[in-house]
Amino acid sequence: METDILQRWHKEKPYHGLSELSVTAAAVWHVLRCRMTAHFPRVLNFIDIIYKAAPDLLHYRHYAKLSLGLRAKIILDLIGQEGPNNETWRVFQLHFPKCPSDVTSHMTLRDLQKVQSADFSFRTMVKRLFEDDEFRKSYMKEQVALDYGEAFVAVLEKLMRELLVRLSTALSENKRQELQLALESSTLLSGSEFTISAASVAVSSSKT
Repeated sequence: METDILQRWHKEKPYHGLSELSVTAAAVWHVLRCRMTAHFPRVLNFIDIIYKAAPDLLHYRHYAKLSLGLRAKIILDLIGQEGPNNETWRVFQLHFPKCPSDVTSHMTLRDLQKVQSADFSFRTMVKRLFEDDEFRKSYMKEQVALDYGEAFVAVLEKLMRELLVRLSTALSENKRQELQLALESSTLLSGSEFTISAASVAVSSSKT
C-alpha cells in the first residue's frame, strides 16, 4: 500500500522524523524506478546538487554518465512529445550548451575527452533531428526505443542506485548536514506531488 510522503516537500517538515535528504532521495529513486520521465529534470537537479556538495562521494565518470544520460532522455522524450519546436530547442540548448561549463578539478583529461565526444555526438544527432524531417520520423519511430528505451533507463537506474547506496552509507554527519542545507536552499521538486511507497525511503536496502 502506497503512502503519500512528499507533497510540496520543501514547505513541509520531515516526514515521521526523516530528514529532507532521505525523503528527497526516496522521491528521486521512485521517479527513476517508475520511469516518471516528466520529473527527470528534478532527478538531474538532485545529482547536480549532490555532486557539487560532495564531489568525493562518487567518481566524476559516474556523475557524467548519469548526467549525460538523463539529459539525453529528457531531450529525446521532449522531441517525441512536442516535436522540434522553439521550446524544445531552448531546452536542448539549456542542457547541451555549445560550451559546456561542467569542467571540474575531479575530472581527468581522458574524462574530459570522453564527455566532450559524447556531448558532441549527441548534439550532432539532435541537430539532425531538428533539420531533417525524414530522419526524425524514421529515428523516432524505429530507433529511439532501441538506443534510449528501457535498457538505457535501466542503466541509469543502476547508476542511481549505486549513488544512493553511497549517499546512505559513506557520508559523515557534517557532510550530511551540508547536503541537507544545499537541498533546503534549492527548488528541487518544488511544487510537485509524489506518491511514494514507504518502503522506498530505505534506499540503501531496497531491492531492484
